[in-house]
Amino acid sequence: MRKLNTEFDAVVMLSVKVKLGLLVWADDDAKLDRIVRQFAKSNLRTSKADVEDVQIEVAVFADDLDADDPMGAQVSNLIDGGGRITLTERRVTDS
Repeated sequence: MRKLNTEFDAVVMLSVKVKLGLLVWADDDAKLDRIVRQFAKSNLRTSKADVEDVQIEVAVFADDLDADDPMGAQVSNLIDGGGRITLTERRVTDS
């Protein structure tokens, strides 16, 4: 059995809840549902509408993160037990 010391860089995806406001120029027969669905896919234009401006009214951490608490401790709690990360670089030292 080997003992390995591992270091790696990773990206932790944190969920953020936002309340948005959209300013849209749309034809009279444009469907609002379609405009919003397309906006969610990063399409700011449809054949019948153009998103002119986006306002972020509220942005808060989801997953019970608190903006006033140290980020490191909260991330540690989120990834405790593994998962929820994407590896970007790693280094392994065999003892």
